Amino acid sequence: MLHPSQAVLQLWHLGRAAHSSYLPAGQRIIAPSALTIDGANFNSDGTFAADGSKMPYEEPRAIETAEIPALVEEFRSAAAFAKDAGFGGWGGFAAQSKQCR
Repeated sequence: MLHPSQAVLQLWHLGRAAHSSYLPAGQRIIAPSALTIDGANFNSDGTFAADGSKMPYEEPRAIETAEIPALVEEFRSAAAFAKDAGFGGWGGFAAQSKQCR
């Protein structure tokens, strides 16, 4: 049970909505498939880069099945850091929410 003063941290992966400027040089954003967002579907003309400028959506690299366990481990590790930092819970990955135990 959460204490009324505890914060909950939302963890999420931007996938194809991300911008490569947040990544080390030469790395591409990843998503379930290599399909670029069609911003016209939701009245958007791009995403924000690390410098705050608006940039066109980029074509992501499709994540490989073998990469998924490492991505899940990154979320597990982030949740553990949140718990150690005093957050009362976390949520976001795979549309699930968990209370830190």
